Amino acid sequence: SLFSRLARLPPYTPSAPPMALHLEAHVLPALRDARAGFAGLRCHYEEAEVLYIRARVYDTVGMLAERDADACACRMSSRAAAAAASRLPRSLARFAEGGALEAHLASFHQAPA
Repeated sequence: SLFSRLARLPPYTPSAPPMALHLEAHVLPALRDARAGFAGLRCHYEEAEVLYIRARVYDTVGMLAERDADACACRMSSRAAAAAASRLPRSLARFAEGGALEAHLASFHQAPA
């Protein structure tokens, strides 16, 4: 499990920061799985959070190309989250219009069995 993998990490001190090898074996797989799960569910805000954490991890170990790639992906996920949030009120307002529910229910009665 993730917690057992994290427990095996060597202690972190400013004089001995974590190495990329340790993080690749213990932390990055969990973050990769979390991102894939959130992306599959279209949870853009949560995906952006995972990308931000992963970019910070890459920055800690000096993997700058990976950090920059995740920072760019984080920005894109944040934009997608903002766009999704702006679409929601309009679609909810449409369903609140008078007769919307009745029309939806009527479509079930008209559908062939």
